[in-house]
Amino acid sequence: MTANKDLNILKQLINYKIGKSKFHETIYAFICNNYISIDEEKKLRAVFRYMDKKEKNSISKEDLKSCLNEINIYLSNEEFNNIFKLLDANQSDYIEYQEFLRAACDKKSLLTEENLKNTFLALSGGEEKESINREDIKKFIFHDSNIQDNILNEYLEQFGMKLDEKMNFEQFSDIIKNNKNLNNELNEEEKKEENNINNEIKNDNNKVKKKKVVEIKGISIIEENENEEYNSNEI
Repeated sequence: MTANKDLNILKQLINYKIGKSKFHETIYAFICNNYISIDEEKKLRAVFRYMDKKEKNSISKEDLKSCLNEINIYLSNEEFNNIFKLLDANQSDYIEYQEFLRAACDKKSLLTEENLKNTFLALSGGEEKESINREDIKKFIFHDSNIQDNILNEYLEQFGMKLDEKMNFEQFSDIIKNNKNLNNELNEEEKKEENNINNEIKNDNNKVKKKKVVEIKGISIIEENENEEYNSNEI
């Protein structure tokens, strides 16, 4: 273990979940790129440099697997490939620094009231508005390009915004902080996942033993305590 490695940061990577929609991911990326603290960015860059074994300014599959194994996190090939695919947003077969930064940063520390207000102001085009509409979102995400309406509509529909609907700051803050749709309707898969968070499993002594089911890249991994090694072969 070196000063450049941080167990929590590596666990953050394998527990990374993409935003509910492209809109969420765009907002997360904007906040991370603009409002991450200097100290945290330095810490994350140090970890990235440590993981970049071949000094190519990117993390390969071999680099990531090696670092995970160093801290006793072992995953099957399928599990590992699913994780790597989500981290590798542009599908280049490498995790580049911006991709690493978005996955490894602590979203809770970034999604402060101040940062969200500044982001909402940016969405509003720098004007203090009570609400934003589809045109504001279009300018923010696609700038002044002549983007086709069907592409913009895909962004809007993914997080539940209708074409003629407006979104105020409270709604914006809620959907970003809690990774929710604007209409907050859970589909059947989300309901199932929510019901599986705290399963009660009976042990051999007929006593009720609580186990936490952790979703990693859509894969359920059962953890009994925080010190338990991640070994997919034992699950």
